[in-house]
Amino acid sequence: MPEDLSKVPLRPPIITIMGHVDHGKTTLLDTLRKSSVAANEAGGITQHIGAFSVPLSSGRTITFLDTPGHAAFLSMRERGANLTDIVVLVVAADDGVMPQTEECIAHAKKAKVPIIVTINKCDREDANPDEVKAQLLDAGLELECFGGDVQAVEISALKGDGFKDLENAITTLAEVLEVKAPQDGAVEGWIVESTVDPGRGYILFLFQLTSRTFATVLVKRGTLKQGDCIVAGTSFAKVRRMTTAGGKVIKLAPPGTPVEVTGWKGLPEAGDMVLQAEQESHAKIVINLRKDLKNQERDLGFVDKINEQRIAEAKALRIAREKKMVEEENKRSGQTLPSILKAEPKEEEPEEKILKVLVKADVSGSVEAVVDAIKDLGNDEVKVEVIGSSVGEIVETDVSHAALFNCNPSCLRRLTVAKILGFNIRALNPALRPMVNEHKIEVIYHSIIYKLIDEVIERLEAMLTPIVEIIVTGSAELSQIFDYKVPGKGNRKVAGCKVYDGALSIKDQCRVTRNGRIIFDGTSLFENSDC
Repeated sequence: MPEDLSKVPLRPPIITIMGHVDHGKTTLLDTLRKSSVAANEAGGITQHIGAFSVPLSSGRTITFLDTPGHAAFLSMRERGANLTDIVVLVVAADDGVMPQTEECIAHAKKAKVPIIVTINKCDREDANPDEVKAQLLDAGLELECFGGDVQAVEISALKGDGFKDLENAITTLAEVLEVKAPQDGAVEGWIVESTVDPGRGYILFLFQLTSRTFATVLVKRGTLKQGDCIVAGTSFAKVRRMTTAGGKVIKLAPPGTPVEVTGWKGLPEAGDMVLQAEQESHAKIVINLRKDLKNQERDLGFVDKINEQRIAEAKALRIAREKKMVEEENKRSGQTLPSILKAEPKEEEPEEKILKVLVKADVSGSVEAVVDAIKDLGNDEVKVEVIGSSVGEIVETDVSHAALFNCNPSCLRRLTVAKILGFNIRALNPALRPMVNEHKIEVIYHSIIYKLIDEVIERLEAMLTPIVEIIVTGSAELSQIFDYKVPGKGNRKVAGCKVYDGALSIKDQCRVTRNGRIIFDGTSLFENSDC
């Protein structure tokens, strides 16, 4: 029977702030909540999804999601759009519509979420709000000033200008949408972010040491209470503690409230749906079934990889055998080098070089973003393969895992190099340094996503086979061989040559051919006695 929404109370609308890098999203939120987050962000850009509630001057409470603007965090922004009721699209008045701006518009339209455009940095001398509005129209947004239904507000997040108009636009659209959710019944929500915080150490729970696993839960319906049992992905929690973004401990989280929940038995992944279980035993049954399904999918993936590897190895062995047969046939037939060079070249696949990486990051969303950013890098010769990813600091098992993939001698045409990528995590424990050095595993750290991507690209470029180009600077005819006695080394041969094209230098590489066969290739003729 469909739910009677007329009796369901309103809940705080969930607003997602989206936009391009450095267009002022976090600064806007700083002004709303009177905090200073942007100054503490690595590189001045947001790299996590943040969720928090803000009481506006109108008396209403609104929940905000702040999503990263960098292209690498595409999946995080997609998740933000799918969790939200309204998207506030921030566009800089001095920069205009950028690639991530268009992506955000596409995500919002795909999720069928209404948009409010905020034209920021209008206080700058080079600001041109009218030009930005025209660009937004070209991008598919029909603004009210052009007869459409999308509100556009001009603000300065740094000075606080225009915020009253923005609040009015948000509250007006929220009232029109009539965002509602029942406060009673089973809890439903989403995992916004999750992490293992080593800074808070371990706690003693039921005489067992348990790592401090935290997850930000955005409640969509029902009221989450202390002591409730909830399930997310292959993890469950009996809620022991709930805190707001400001660190305030609460015991009830009604719909539209983001809270950091402790008590997880495992780490849920960002984007997992949260459902309430009546009893802990029911939750364990559910996650065990989900783990079994996940293990089956993983095993099937392993089988596919093994089959692909066997096919590649068989192909490499066949190519090697064919090459050897051709070489033996050439020796028997006395085929000379020029005839071989003039023959139709046989296309041969280049050696496959794989950079295998293990990704470690501070939160689940960052792990997902890093993996998505690097997995498609490379070309036909060099590729990236993610051999593992998880949240937390680098531990001994991570080093052992990477060491297993540092080479693969079973495949004749495959070279593999393993590295560990650390994003926004602490430096390697000194106790693990000898193990890292022994297995020759390189650990790469970065706190800014695009710098991490650039370094991975540099490693791939270093694995490329250098392109050798032969440039003929001169030609000569060998006229006569002279004996030359070198003190302490005996007799040596000297080639008397007549240059008939170009010029020769003692530092040049030289190649001597006789009857089409190369008899010498080097930097000096002195060591060659066959000439």
